[in-house]
Amino acid sequence: MENVTVEDGPENVLELALVDVNNRELAHALTRAITYGQARRMLWRLKCAAATLLGVKELDPNKPPPMNGVDGICYTALSLRETSNAALAQN
Repeated sequence: MENVTVEDGPENVLELALVDVNNRELAHALTRAITYGQARRMLWRLKCAAATLLGVKELDPNKPPPMNGVDGICYTALSLRETSNAALAQN
C-alpha cells in the first residue's frame, strides 16, 4: 500500500485510516477547511471514524496527535499590528 497523496486521495477506508494528518496540503485538499488547524482536526476525526469502522478503538477523535512533534504547543501568527509593535520595540 502506498502513501496517500493529494493527487489520488484515499481510495478506501483503510487508506483513510492510515492517512498522515501532518500532511498540510493533503489535510486542506480533503477537508477544504480555511486554516490548517481546522483541516487537521477534521482530517483527524475522519481518520478516527475510518479506524473505528475497521475495529480500532484506541484513537480519540477529540485528541489529535501533537502537531509535527511539538508537544501540544500551537504557534499562531502574529497580527500585523503586533508585528509592527515588535519591530518598533526592537529599534
